[in-house]
Amino acid sequence: MKRLGTVKNVMRDGSILLKITIAVKPGTIVYDARGESLGRVSRVFGPVEEPYMIMKHHSEGSETLNLLDSVVYFDPAGLGDTKKKRG
Repeated sequence: MKRLGTVKNVMRDGSILLKITIAVKPGTIVYDARGESLGRVSRVFGPVEEPYMIMKHHSEGSETLNLLDSVVYFDPAGLGDTKKKRG
């Protein structure tokens, strides 16, 4: 696992805003410190030097608020499954 960034905000629709250290492709799975899957990257934006991303959490509710200021990770080896399927 490689450090991806820090949770900065939880939005009303359940999306999570993260300040990231490295830009990853949409669809990349995001993990917590215990290695449990939290959700998938839906959008990366902002300046190249300081990118942000929106993550769609697997479940919505009060548990997402507990993620504020926590560090999240991604699996660099798992990037191959983020390709869009054709057809």
